[in-house]
Amino acid sequence: MGLRIAIIGCSNVGKSSLFNRLIGKKLSIVDSEPNVTRDRVEGMFMLGKKSFSLVDTAALNLASKRKIDIKTNNQTAVAIKDADVVFLVIDGKIGLSHRDDVLFRWLKKFDKPIVIVLNKSDTSAAKENYQKIQSSNLRPVIFLSAEHGLGLDAVGQYLRDFSNHKEDMEEDISVTEVDAQIKISIVGRPNTGKSTLINALVGEDRLLTDDLPGLTRDSVVVGWRYKNKKIDLCDTAGLRKKSHITKKVERFSSKETLRSIRRSDLVLLVIDSASLQKQDLRIAQRTLQEGKGIVVIVNKIDLLKDKRSFQRDLDLRIERSLFMLKGIDVVYVSALKNMNLEKIFPSIIKVFSSWEKRISTARLNKMLEEIVRKSPPPMRVGRKLKIKFLAQTKTCPPTFSLSVSRVEKFPENYLRYIENNIRESFKFYGIPIRILLRASKNPYANRSR
Repeated sequence: MGLRIAIIGCSNVGKSSLFNRLIGKKLSIVDSEPNVTRDRVEGMFMLGKKSFSLVDTAALNLASKRKIDIKTNNQTAVAIKDADVVFLVIDGKIGLSHRDDVLFRWLKKFDKPIVIVLNKSDTSAAKENYQKIQSSNLRPVIFLSAEHGLGLDAVGQYLRDFSNHKEDMEEDISVTEVDAQIKISIVGRPNTGKSTLINALVGEDRLLTDDLPGLTRDSVVVGWRYKNKKIDLCDTAGLRKKSHITKKVERFSSKETLRSIRRSDLVLLVIDSASLQKQDLRIAQRTLQEGKGIVVIVNKIDLLKDKRSFQRDLDLRIERSLFMLKGIDVVYVSALKNMNLEKIFPSIIKVFSSWEKRISTARLNKMLEEIVRKSPPPMRVGRKLKIKFLAQTKTCPPTFSLSVSRVEKFPENYLRYIENNIRESFKFYGIPIRILLRASKNPYANRSR
């Protein structure tokens, strides 16, 4: 594995901008509002033939006694301990401040190489501060502007020297991906226990957890190995109703959550057992629209007073709101108490297997012949609708092409009848199925009489 770099610093110095610039895409939310980043956000980039792991961290506030600041400081400490080198980002317009002096003293206990990254260096004030820091500090100083992409060559040169790599390397920084076998987004309303669930699954306090609404803002990917399966768990910001989103950061977080769903193979929808709401079902519907498999996780069952009543209500509402999706898996857990967590993985495998399943054309048309014989399609304007052929065109999600005589007249309820039979016959669990109607060709259409 390549070198691991932790990016640290005070608020609004440009840590996330530097992180996004190096990995080549916007994984960390960037905003003028202080303390936007709260969890450790990880990414990778290539420098020539060598890979580097990069960790963006929350703004350090060592003097604060607030619980949230103590937790974010602890997360940053973990990132530093795991790192090979630390990039301390400083606002070039301001230069070294008292806060930075406090950071230097705090960093001594980790005994890690420190590089001062003087960001926002496209001003005359930054140049003066650069000279001051160079003359008064023994640590390496990199002069750059993350926003404008200036000074990245200095970053690359430092990392080449630090890694002591003897091979010739390209100077450009580019993106690389490490593929997991299954990519899962953990979604739900705020405070349903998404981060707590991930921490419980991976067996460490990897993500910040608290009763504070909107604690998670970035989409944070955490690696998980279970029974020789490599899984990426993506923690996401809680999805609220659009009418309840008032801050720009919340809008960014919601958009990033939706992007995470699109990038995933399947979704774990976390529901608070204390309150099943319409928003939960809206999130499920949005997941299905994106073509993703879904497993419903009912969390905090240790606080559930009447499980049977809740279960009946949930089943009824799923049946009404997600009528297109039969056989959805619902797992009742307590992430905080580590209850029933072992039941999640079998559901993940079942849904994922359905999502990538392919059925032969012969088996599909044999099924089609049987169900049409049992219940033929209805007449339209005195003419029979003819169903000719059924074939699977793709997986993830399973998509089928149905050849019929009159596409515009084909009834929606009969299409749903075919879909339900495909689902039941071939055991498609917890995933959407798409059927595209195709007009069958008339072999005599172009012949002259």
